[in-house]
Amino acid sequence: MVGFDIDKTIQSSAYLLKLTNGRSNYMRLLKLLYLAERLSLQNRKSPISGDRPIAMERGPVPSRTLDMIKGHDPKASQWDAYFSRDNYDILLDDDPGNLALSRAELK
Repeated sequence: MVGFDIDKTIQSSAYLLKLTNGRSNYMRLLKLLYLAERLSLQNRKSPISGDRPIAMERGPVPSRTLDMIKGHDPKASQWDAYFSRDNYDILLDDDPGNLALSRAELK
């Protein structure tokens, strides 16, 4: 299995946030990332970010991404360069681009 890819995680999160004018509830973002990862594994047999899901009360979410949002991951500073948190919302502060993502991953 492929390991966790922070660049793809940041870029896929930014891509999804751009669809909602750069702001979203962080649980909604986590659910969308989980679903995208699951669909990628199902259709392409390859993950997007390589993040591991964890079971939460309201369903699975990507664990490392949640830790970065909460500032509990060693790579949280890379996350914070592009995103900020406003209570339960994630805001896109800077565009990381999408060069690490393939066309199939963007689709």
